[in-house]
Amino acid sequence: MVFSLRDDFFTPKVYLRKNYNLCFRMHEIGIITDLIEDVLQKISGKRDVSRVVKIYVRLGKDADESRESLVFWFENLSRATELEGACLEFISSPGNKIVVDSLEVE
Repeated sequence: MVFSLRDDFFTPKVYLRKNYNLCFRMHEIGIITDLIEDVLQKISGKRDVSRVVKIYVRLGKDADESRESLVFWFENLSRATELEGACLEFISSPGNKIVVDSLEVE
């Protein structure tokens, strides 16, 4: 089952690059932490969702964040949550935004 932007269940949240003077790793930790919290909130209480298999993320071509770093932090920060074992699937898009597009769940 895939929840997409067309479903009432899922409303996209845009993770914009903030203008802080922090290293990119720190910024990517914040992005992934927010993403994990948002997805967990969306799936909480959903009886037809036993686990999240994939999280489809639109990653702007001009975004400074690397896919590898986002995956690294997702794998580490999602441990011991309902998202452990899920993978991030990236979709290229214009601009510099990072947006959760949809979820594949079982």
